[in-house]
Amino acid sequence: AAAFNVVKWAGAAYLAFIGVRAILTAGRTSSATAAEPEALRTSSVFWTGFLTNVLNPKVAVFFLAFLPQFVSAGSPHAPLGFAVLGLIFIAIGLIWLVVLTFVAARSAAAISGRLKSWLERALGAAFIVLAAKLALAERP
Repeated sequence: AAAFNVVKWAGAAYLAFIGVRAILTAGRTSSATAAEPEALRTSSVFWTGFLTNVLNPKVAVFFLAFLPQFVSAGSPHAPLGFAVLGLIFIAIGLIWLVVLTFVAARSAAAISGRLKSWLERALGAAFIVLAAKLALAERP
């Protein structure tokens, strides 16, 4: 119970801090963000994403819990079935993330300064609301 309360209050404080900082800095551009962002190598971005997914235990748990439902245990080609389903999942995820990246890049460039400022304030308020909800949460 004590560990739950410590994590709960630390998480609530951190969310509130992020929310307040987002509201207070909304619309401001620092000299670091005003300058042209440093270009990243495509291979560096790829390997960062790849390692993030490979080392994420939730991905392995998902595959171990979800895919066996669709492959017959007695089938002599069960490993092939797992491989095909995994590749289909990877292909769908790749297509979705590529589309999401293009849409995000286009929309980020199209957002005006005033709208961006209001979006940052709304995001800050959302973090504060989440902090309050977490602070008021009961132990499950």
